[in-house]
Amino acid sequence: MTVTTQNEKLVTLEEYVIEAQAQFPKATGEMTQLLMDITLGAKIIAREINRSVLKDINSAETITEPHSFKRARLEQFAKEQMYYALNRSNEVCLMITDDMAEPEMLNEGTGKYIVVLDPLDGTSNIAFNGAVATTFSIYRRKTHPESVIDPTEALRSGNEQVVGGYVLYGSSIMLVFTAEGMGVSFFTLDPAIGEFCLSNENVSVPEFKSNFSINTSFYELWSEVDQGFFDYLTGNDNLAGKAYSLRYGGSVVSDVHRILMEGGLFGYPPNSLNPRGKLHLMYKCNPLAFIMEKAGGVATNGDVRLLDIRPGKIHYQTPVFMGSVKNMQEYSDFRTNFEDKK
Repeated sequence: MTVTTQNEKLVTLEEYVIEAQAQFPKATGEMTQLLMDITLGAKIIAREINRSVLKDINSAETITEPHSFKRARLEQFAKEQMYYALNRSNEVCLMITDDMAEPEMLNEGTGKYIVVLDPLDGTSNIAFNGAVATTFSIYRRKTHPESVIDPTEALRSGNEQVVGGYVLYGSSIMLVFTAEGMGVSFFTLDPAIGEFCLSNENVSVPEFKSNFSINTSFYELWSEVDQGFFDYLTGNDNLAGKAYSLRYGGSVVSDVHRILMEGGLFGYPPNSLNPRGKLHLMYKCNPLAFIMEKAGGVATNGDVRLLDIRPGKIHYQTPVFMGSVKNMQEYSDFRTNFEDKK
């Protein structure tokens, strides 16, 4: 991972965004406030995750509660907190989350921005202290902000994002985001002062690493080409000349975060149970793809760029492959050669 760091002084998220905003004529104070609102919601979610774990340890009632109930409770809490946070500025007209059947209007459907997010992804990992995350994308609406928005306006391709990011709740709380005209920046929550502080900026994903992150339990359900690619990676005739290392943690965001930092390839191929893919494009893949591309990586569905896909519904699902340039080129070349040999 290539980064530029600032060690001279502590730089908070608000300071960083305000300074960056001054460099771009189209940047607005509303966008800065909106990012602050999202991170406020994230701080409250992080606190509740910790409380939930402590409650499980100390409460006879919850220690025997099924994990599915705990997950549902936390997911509902996270959604509510993000709703409250986004409603504060009166700038968000539409909110879309993973468990909504339809987009939800905020501010009576008026405002400048549409926010698409997964408030809490990977809650099953909490049981064993694994990473969970919030992902988010912000879009600037095309119609007049004082009119009531048509919910179909939310069906936008990822290349129209003005901000994309995620918050990882792990050993530390980390915000990763990018925006129009900016690189990828990492911020770590300092619990002593309750602020996200700049840890790395201008992050670049390494060009190549002999690592991959794929849930191989679906191997028998994959297509021939994806089975062949897995066999190729674990053999000796690949780009590295040796078997690649499998690094799969079961959390999409944390797995992609590792690729962003170390290099390699993340993949979630289609399978016979999910022939059109399983991961949701709008609130999971798009913010991750936006960040990966801004860091110099590549993100596709195996055939086309993820950020070019215009979803037909808010829960549109897709195959996903993203990572380092050379790893992704290796995957593309393998697919081409595989088809030529058939």
